[in-house]
Amino acid sequence: MNDIRYKIAENVVWERVSDEMIVFKLDAGRYYRFNHSGLQVWQGIIDNLSRQKIIQKMQREFGHDKNIEQDVDKFTAELIKEKLIYLNE
Repeated sequence: MNDIRYKIAENVVWERVSDEMIVFKLDAGRYYRFNHSGLQVWQGIIDNLSRQKIIQKMQREFGHDKNIEQDVDKFTAELIKEKLIYLNE
């Protein structure tokens, strides 16, 4: 599970605005706004970091909260459900 990587769907574009990430799903005409922690996960996906590296980056940023791993998994599961990302296999 540590080697999991994600890929952003082709119909998705994004723009960082200050301390938020705005993500547009072009085919659905929808947009999403991610706060600082969501921005960090999205940036990790952009940078092609593995799931484990994203979690480590979040732990350095926010401390070693035991919920960070669960939060990253929950957030990426929601991104997959919304078809913004998929597993890069």
